[in-house]
Amino acid sequence: MRHHVRRAASAIMITLCCIAGLTLTTGQAGAAAAPSKPLKTTFGTVLTKIDDSKASAALPETIYCGGYVTNPYQAGGAVRVDIHGDCTSVVDNIYLSPALYYSNGVNVAERPKNFPSTAVADHFAVTNCLGINLEYFGYGVAIFTKAGYAGSPLVLAGQTPNVTIFC
Repeated sequence: MRHHVRRAASAIMITLCCIAGLTLTTGQAGAAAAPSKPLKTTFGTVLTKIDDSKASAALPETIYCGGYVTNPYQAGGAVRVDIHGDCTSVVDNIYLSPALYYSNGVNVAERPKNFPSTAVADHFAVTNCLGINLEYFGYGVAIFTKAGYAGSPLVLAGQTPNVTIFC
């Protein structure tokens, strides 16, 4: 058990260091002609198997689940945000709902989708560019479901900083 806690603490520390590194290397978004590069806002935690004499011994005791939401970025004539969710083992369902918002909080695109019986899922939301500088932020919800595990359904969410995009 102590090994799992130490491994989870290490994973959290690595994630925080990655976020800090992205924060330190990210400059002010400008009106560049090239597409902006997606950066990541990460999230993660665990599901723990419930002690049940009928449960399969082959199932892992702990399943680590997490993912990320990219900063909004230009993709051709559109603005896009991506969401990724993954677990260390197959879960019953991964529900992903990426969304794009204007900086004033108005939702401009949202695309929820279920991914049954998988360990990894990716999805995106996209909206047309309006040809002017606009500030967007991305938001994503990931719900991981696994029968027989405490903490299921596990709901995680992430929000990106505001990004100015011109296209």
